[in-house]
Amino acid sequence: MGGLSTLPSAIFIDSEAPILRAMQRTLRKLKDVWDIHFYEDGNQAAERLAEIEPWIVIADSHALRENEAFHQALKLYGTEALRVLVTAYRDERVLLDGARCAHFILAKPYDPQLLFHIFDTAKALHQFSMSDQLRSCLGSLKGLPLLPDYYYRIAKELDKAQPDVEIVADIIHEQPAILVKLLQIANSAFFGYTKPAITAQEVVMRLGLDMVRSLVLFSGLFKVDEDVEDARVVSELAAEAMSVCGVIGQIADAMLVNRRVRGELLLAGLVHNIGKLVNLRCRCNGSSASQDYEQLTDEYEVAGAFLLCLWDFSFSLVSAVKHQNSEQLVDEAGLVEQVLNAALMLRRGEQEPLQSDQLERFSDKHLKAALVSLS
Repeated sequence: MGGLSTLPSAIFIDSEAPILRAMQRTLRKLKDVWDIHFYEDGNQAAERLAEIEPWIVIADSHALRENEAFHQALKLYGTEALRVLVTAYRDERVLLDGARCAHFILAKPYDPQLLFHIFDTAKALHQFSMSDQLRSCLGSLKGLPLLPDYYYRIAKELDKAQPDVEIVADIIHEQPAILVKLLQIANSAFFGYTKPAITAQEVVMRLGLDMVRSLVLFSGLFKVDEDVEDARVVSELAAEAMSVCGVIGQIADAMLVNRRVRGELLLAGLVHNIGKLVNLRCRCNGSSASQDYEQLTDEYEVAGAFLLCLWDFSFSLVSAVKHQNSEQLVDEAGLVEQVLNAALMLRRGEQEPLQSDQLERFSDKHLKAALVSLS
């Protein structure tokens, strides 16, 4: 925080003076908890970055993407800052391209509630305990997997008051590799259907819209293509996630949970190891990952939880991923957190009977009964 203030700092840059003044008025209510600096010019902000050490940088597209001086200063002194790109463009391609240089994208005119949410998110992310190396990696964006463009399109449709199943199915149909993966999952023993689904529409109707969103996210994150240096490791991580989902499915069956809860548990299994994708891209540089398992797994739990928090997933999912390997869980641990932890414990122990002390970490009596029956 550069000695300027004991408060966390933020930088706000917008070349339109009226907008900048409006934002100063809007964000005035944060003055007691944030030290916010406003600039009309990226060059002025660049000169102050080293001194301010911001937690958040909110800048219009010219400053964040086209102003070379500011961009270079951000690389040197703002690697840990949450980057927010502001643009007046509504074209989807422009917005998706912006995702490669920013953590968030805001459209003009500003939505005050979204701004306040970003400040809350920044504080939540800084509460994660991690090494300087990992924090720098996450802040610099070089290790962050990108959400695929078709995920944004599906999410946009699903966020409507009345989403159209046909539109979702059409988007999936445009991605043959994703459709094949969804068909494979929809027809797996996890869901227990006897008649196979054969079309995108059947997949959507069978799995439900929320489940489809989760599976599209998984398929996109673990997609293997020519841009990935170590495709074999990515495939292994996807297989690992599906294996954990298989164990979660057994637990869900034994607990007789409903479809909604089953979907929440499945999502936790699908994304539990996305932190390893961060390590693959950031620490291992792809080619060394298969030889250095320690680098691949180092702090992967907190890296995955950080990503999910950044992407605004639920607290229960973030907490589950963060504490997936904890030998002790807090009394308030939710069901998703307990089940993911239990599934990984079962998977590590293979067929060995569970010990009574292993069950003590779980507070849900139905989960305990299920684990006893499975072991």
